[in-house]
Amino acid sequence: MFDFILKPSQRTIYERNFNDNPEKLKRWNNLLSIASKDQVTINESTAERVVTTPQKPFTASYLIDLQLGEVLVSTIASKSSWILEARDLSGDLLQDAQLKNNHLSLNYKPNKNIKVRIILQAKLETESTTDFKIYTLPQYDFPVAGKDNTAIQSFWGCFKRWRQS
Repeated sequence: MFDFILKPSQRTIYERNFNDNPEKLKRWNNLLSIASKDQVTINESTAERVVTTPQKPFTASYLIDLQLGEVLVSTIASKSSWILEARDLSGDLLQDAQLKNNHLSLNYKPNKNIKVRIILQAKLETESTTDFKIYTLPQYDFPVAGKDNTAIQSFWGCFKRWRQS
């Protein structure tokens, strides 16, 4: 196909496997629909062990508020038996996870303050127990130890009055 031009999501590529079995695809998409209604909110980070079986495929979503200057990181220790993606609240795909060193890894840098939905879904017929993590990191490193994104103005040109003697 023309995937190198169109760059379809991992979900779209996986769904192609079900052209001859629409019932399985419908079941898998119903799990996504249910998970998309989850209101599980993550403040800064979470880690959990997830279990999926062919009888009970794991699907969940998590909400996290991202500020400009933060990076959302989400990883799952697995090869290619999972779909991990970041979506906005309207359901539009923001980013797909990429496979790196036997981990699916998502690194999303917003260009504005945004609420992001992380979706983790096992591919059908997968039997797996693995570790899943979500956390944020500052996008920028600061020259003063112990400071983070909240101190950005003091480093990047915030107007200061100087006393003259």
